[in-house]
Amino acid sequence: MIGARGSGIGERDTREAQSPIPRPNHPITEIPPLVMRKHIPLILILLISAFLRFYALGASSLWSDEGNTWALTERSFAQIAADAAADIHPPGYYWLLKIWTQICGRRAVGMRSFSALAGCLLVWVIYQIGCRLTASASPDSRHIPALLAAWLAALHPLQIYYSQEARMYILLALESAGLFWALLAIIEQERQAHIAQSNLRSGVVGAWDLC
Repeated sequence: MIGARGSGIGERDTREAQSPIPRPNHPITEIPPLVMRKHIPLILILLISAFLRFYALGASSLWSDEGNTWALTERSFAQIAADAAADIHPPGYYWLLKIWTQICGRRAVGMRSFSALAGCLLVWVIYQIGCRLTASASPDSRHIPALLAAWLAALHPLQIYYSQEARMYILLALESAGLFWALLAIIEQERQAHIAQSNLRSGVVGAWDLC
């Protein structure tokens, strides 16, 4: 009986060993090929643009106009508004930069990093504009012109230059691009009004910053 019992246990162990391993009921999520072709290149372009704009931000000291920016950010918000009234630029950019430098510091790297971030956002907005301009194309190919436009923007020498300067010019380019994105949203369809309203605000802020 012991032998028979042992044989039964052995057969049961063999059946358990041979039984298939239970698999999860839900399938493994796979990334669609279109997402791979669209988002991964965009992420790579944004990473390259960030590298080109943040690289060696503090390699040179602040020059004349950047020195004026530095001096203004030392003052209070009210004093910045009063002093900017005698200048050709409104105080909006200097107020934003003053808040930024309270977090990132007032050295050359900290001040210029605000423009570097704006330059990276500009590349992304240019990609979004490209997507809207090619919205009527097939879904498989309409992202290609947008990626090309973002790539050219990421490598553009003037965009890189002004993204490494503690002045308001690249912020103006970003706000102008946002305003154009809003215009395309208005033209395309009214159901995108929330995007249009958001980007129209960027145009108003841009006019307040720089005009």
